[in-house]
Amino acid sequence: MNPIYLSKIDISQFRAFGPNFSLSIPAQPGLVIVYGMNGLGKTTFFEAIEWLLTGDVRRIQEALPPRTSLDNHLTRHEAEPNSHFVAATFGAENRRISRSVSQHPSLSELAQLLVSPNWTSELEDISTYMRLTMFLPQARKFRFEEEKPKEQWQLLRGPAGVDRLDIMRRVLGGLSTKYAFDRVTKKLETEILTNRRDLSDWKEMLVKRLEFTTRLTDSRTESPEQAGAFLSELHDQVAGMAIPIEMPEAQEQRNWTPERRLSAFVRELDEAIDHVTGEIETLKQFPQIIAEWATVRSALESLTESQQPLADKIELTTSKRKAAEQAVERFRVVIVRQQQELTTIQEQRARAEQASEASARLLANRVVLSNRREEITEAKAKVHSLEQELEQIEKEEKKRSVFANQLSNVASRVTKFEAFRGRIDRLDSQNSECAKAIEELSKLQKEQSELQNQQERLDAKIVRAKAEGRRLKQQKEAALENAEAMTKAIAVICEHLAQDALSCPVCQANYELGELEKRARKSVAEAGFDTDQIDLSIQKNTDELNGDEEQLRSVNNRISELPPRLAALSRTISSRNEESSAIEQEGIGMGFDATTYREQLSKAIDENKIQVEQAKASIAALPSLEDSRERRGKIHSELEHFNNVVIGIQQKIDETVASIKEDESVLEAFQLQLGKPSIDGDEFARIVTELRSNEAKSKTLLGIAEQDFKKAEAEQAKVTKELEQLNGELELQIATRVTSQQRQTTLLDRWQQLLDGTPESATQQRGLSEREDTVEKMHNLRRQCIQTAERLTAWRLTFESSELITRIAEARKKHDNCSESELTAKLEAKIAETQRRLDHVKDVKERATKLATDLQEKVDEFNDGALRPLATRIQQFHNVLSPFRYQIGWKTRTVRGAIELRQSVSRESGLASQETPPQLELSDGQMAVQGLSTLLAASTEYRWSRWPALLLDDPLQSSDLLHTSAFIDIIRGLIVELGYQVFLSSHDMEEAKYIIRKCERSGINVTKCHLLGPRSNGVRAECS
Repeated sequence: MNPIYLSKIDISQFRAFGPNFSLSIPAQPGLVIVYGMNGLGKTTFFEAIEWLLTGDVRRIQEALPPRTSLDNHLTRHEAEPNSHFVAATFGAENRRISRSVSQHPSLSELAQLLVSPNWTSELEDISTYMRLTMFLPQARKFRFEEEKPKEQWQLLRGPAGVDRLDIMRRVLGGLSTKYAFDRVTKKLETEILTNRRDLSDWKEMLVKRLEFTTRLTDSRTESPEQAGAFLSELHDQVAGMAIPIEMPEAQEQRNWTPERRLSAFVRELDEAIDHVTGEIETLKQFPQIIAEWATVRSALESLTESQQPLADKIELTTSKRKAAEQAVERFRVVIVRQQQELTTIQEQRARAEQASEASARLLANRVVLSNRREEITEAKAKVHSLEQELEQIEKEEKKRSVFANQLSNVASRVTKFEAFRGRIDRLDSQNSECAKAIEELSKLQKEQSELQNQQERLDAKIVRAKAEGRRLKQQKEAALENAEAMTKAIAVICEHLAQDALSCPVCQANYELGELEKRARKSVAEAGFDTDQIDLSIQKNTDELNGDEEQLRSVNNRISELPPRLAALSRTISSRNEESSAIEQEGIGMGFDATTYREQLSKAIDENKIQVEQAKASIAALPSLEDSRERRGKIHSELEHFNNVVIGIQQKIDETVASIKEDESVLEAFQLQLGKPSIDGDEFARIVTELRSNEAKSKTLLGIAEQDFKKAEAEQAKVTKELEQLNGELELQIATRVTSQQRQTTLLDRWQQLLDGTPESATQQRGLSEREDTVEKMHNLRRQCIQTAERLTAWRLTFESSELITRIAEARKKHDNCSESELTAKLEAKIAETQRRLDHVKDVKERATKLATDLQEKVDEFNDGALRPLATRIQQFHNVLSPFRYQIGWKTRTVRGAIELRQSVSRESGLASQETPPQLELSDGQMAVQGLSTLLAASTEYRWSRWPALLLDDPLQSSDLLHTSAFIDIIRGLIVELGYQVFLSSHDMEEAKYIIRKCERSGINVTKCHLLGPRSNGVRAECS
C-alpha cells in the first residue's frame, strides 16, 4: 500500500475562520499541532475536516432545532449565507477534494482516494470508519466509549467484518419466523388450559356432592332472615347493657352476610372480654400503688421543711466571697501601679548611663575626624596627576587605531577584488558544458511526461480491476452463504413434515394431501447455486490485473531512474546561470559598469595597493604598541592603589561622622529631658547614683504588695470552696424532690387510666366488682352467637347440595346424557389430543430454530477473531497510558434474534467482574484514557485507509504530566514506526510547547498553528 498524506488544508468562511485561511503541511509522516486559548477555533479546525470528509458535523447536528439546516450554522456570521468552503490537497501529486453547499465529493471519489486497495470490505458509510479509527472529538459524549451499545455495534460492523452475521440472521427469518411458531403454540396451550379447567370443574362438583352427603344431619337450622332478626335483637341488648363493644355502622353492614355479621360480633366480644379481663388483673395489683402513694407524699412534706435553712446559709457565704474578691482586685491594682513606677525609674537610669558614655566618645571622634580629612586631600591630588598622564597615552592609541583600520579596509578590498577576478575566469570555462546539459534535459523531460501519463492510465485500470475482483468475490460468498443457509432451513422443516400433513406449521396455509411434502422436497432440490460463471469472471479479471501490474512495475522502474538524472542536469544549468547573475550583481554592487567591469577591476586593484603602503608608513612613525601598553599598565596599577586609599579613608570618615551624629543625638535628648543646656562628667555620675537608689526602694515596695495579694487570694479560695459545698447540698435536695414528684405523677396516671380520684382502697374494690359482672354478661352473649352461626351453616349446606345436583345434571345433558364416568373420559381424551398437537408443533419449531446455533457459533468466532484481538490491543495501549490496572472486555451475543454488543469492567485482581457500563466504574480521567486507547487500537488494528492519520481534538484535557509523557511516547512511535500523520490541539500553551519540544528532539517534522485571536475577517493565526 502506497500511503498518502495531507499537504494543504484550505478553509473559507467556516464558523470562526475567515475567507482565506490556508495551512501547508509537508506530505510526509509528522505532527500538526493547533494551539491557543479556548474559543478561538481549535475544535472548528477539526470540524471543518470532519465536514469535508463526511458531510456532517455531529456536535452541531445533534443540537439543531427541528427542521433546521446544518449549513445555516456553518457559515461565519459576517459572511454571505452558505458561502463556507473547505478543501484538502493530498500527496505530492496534489490530489484535491473540496466541499461547499453546492458541490461535494461522492462516496466513490472518497473511497478511491482514501481506501486502501488491500481492504476487502466494501464501505457503505465512510463516516463510521473515521469515527472509529481517526476522529477523537473534544466532547466526551461523542467518543466511542460514551456511545450506547447499539451505536458502538454500528461503528464496529464495517471495520470488524460483521456484515455476514446480519446475512445469516436474515436467512433464518429472524423474529417473524419465531412469532409465527409462537402464535400456533400459544393457541394450542390456551385450548389445553380451557379443557383442563373444564375437567377440573367437573371433578370438583363430584367431590363436593360427596362431601355434602356426609355433612348433612337432622339438626335444627335457621335461615338468613331468622339470623338477621336475631342480630337486630342482639344490637338492642348490647346498647342497653353498656358493654364496651364498637359495632360497625349500619350503612357499612348493609351488604354483609349474616355469617359475616355474626363473626364480626363474636370477634368484638372476644376483644372486649380480653380487655376487661386485663383491667381486672390490673385492679388486683392496685393495693401496692395505694401504699407507695402515701410514702411519696410523706417524703415531699419532709423535704419542704428542711430546704429554707440551707438557702439562708448559702446567702451568707455568698456575701463573704464577694468581699474577698474585692480585696484581691484592690491589691492587684496596687501591684500594677508599683510595677509601672519601677519600670519608669529603670528606663531613666539606662538613658543616663547611655548619655554619659556618648559624651566621652564624642570628644575622641572629633580629633580623629580632623586627621583623616587631611589624609584624603593628599591622596586625591596624586590621583589627578595620574589621570592626566593616562589621557596622553589614549590620544596616541587612537591615532594608531585610525591608521590600522584604514590599512585593514584597503587590504580587504584588494583581497575581494582578486577573488572576484578568479570567479570571472572560472565562469568563462563552464559555458560549453552548460549548452550540452540544456539539450539533454529537454529530451529527458519529454520522456518523463509520457511515462507519467502511461502510469496514471495503468493505476486507474488496476484500481477498477481490484474493485471488480472484490465485488465478484463478495457476490460469490454471499450467494453461497444464502444458498447453504436456506437449504439447511428448508431441509430441517421438510424432515419434520408428516406425509399426510395438510397445513404448514409456520404460515398455517392449507394444501391437498401430499402436496405440502412435494413442494418442500422441490425447494430443497432447487436451493443450490451455480458459481461457474462467476469463477470464469474472477479468473479473467485476475489475468488482466496481473498483466497490468507487470506493465506498471516496468513503467515505475523507468520513472524512478529519471528524477536523479534530471535533477543533476537542472542543478548544473541552474548553478551556471546563478553564478553568472551573481557575478554581474556583485560587480554592480562594487560600483563597476556591467559591460566594462573587467578593466575597471584591474585599475581598482592597483590603486588600493598604493594606499596600503601609505598606511603602513604612518603607523611606523608612532611609538611602539609594546611601550604604550607597558606605560598604561604601570599608571593603571598606581591609579588603582590611590583610588583604593581614597575610598578607604572616605569610608572611615563616614563612619566617624555617623558615630558623632549618633552620640550628639543621644546627648541632646538627655539634656532636653533634664531641661539643662549642658552637663559635665561629674553631673552625669551624680544623676546615675540617685536613680539607682530610687530603683532599689521601688523594688522593696513591690515585694510587700505581692505578699498582701497572695494572702487575699488564699482567703477568696477558702470562701469559694465552702460555697460550692453548700450549693451541692441544695442541688441534691432539689433533685430528690423532683424525683418524688415525678413518681407521684406516674402513680396518679396509672390509677386514673382505670379509676377516678386519688388512690384509695374503696374505689379499687368498687371498680373490680363492676368489671367482673360485665365479663359474665359478654360470655352469655357469645354462646348465643355461636349457636345461631351453627344453625345458619346447616341451612346453607342443605341449599348448596340441591343446587350442585342441578349443575351436574346440566353438564351431563350437554354431552348427550352420558354417565358421569363417560363424561370424565371424554374430557380427558380431548386434553390428550390437544397436547399431542402441541408437542408436534414444538418439535418442528425446535428443529427449525436449531439452525440459530450456527449464528451463535459465528458470534463466538467474531468474538475470538475480531473483538478479542482488538480488546487486547486496547489493553496494551491502556497499560502504557495509565498506571491503574483494569480491563474492559467486549462480547457479542444473540438476544431475541438480534445481535448486541456488551461490555464488562474488571479490576486487575479479577475478583469483581460484571456486565455494566464502564461509566459506573471509572472516573472521568480513566474514561478519557480508555477512549484514547480504543481509538489508537482501532486505528492500528483496522488499517483500511491509505491516509494513516489521527485527528485528536484536545486529547489531554483530563491528563496529568504522567499521562501526557506516555501519550507523547505513543505518538512518536506511531509517526516514526508506522508513518502516521497526527493532528492534535491543545488549549494549554505550556503543554503545546512541551509536545513540540519532545517531538522535534526525536527528529519528527512538526507543523505549528498558533491561533492568536479573533479579528473582523476571521481568526488570526501564525503557522510555521
